[in-house]
Amino acid sequence: MKMQKYNNFIIENVNYKYNIGDYVLLDLDKVNKEWKIMDDNGNFLVDDSVLITDISETNYYEVQFYDLGYLHIRQSNIIRQLTSEEIKNYKIKENSLKYNL
Repeated sequence: MKMQKYNNFIIENVNYKYNIGDYVLLDLDKVNKEWKIMDDNGNFLVDDSVLITDISETNYYEVQFYDLGYLHIRQSNIIRQLTSEEIKNYKIKENSLKYNL
């Protein structure tokens, strides 16, 4: 039995592909099926680049958008990790919002 420890609790038989602190790219079409993240005009209300801030024992990732909004998503809604250039862009957007630039 494979066991992993995350945030002081044990998760059995779960193979998490991503870790807390990883920057990942979301499949917004899949996320939109669980959460309404699209406006009436068909535009997404969130960006597809996020930071994983927590992993729950119910097989969900808590992710943070650059505007500091949070959402819980399934691993299947993540496409891949961000490239270093995409991470840089995420941090630029986050700091621009944070410091009103």
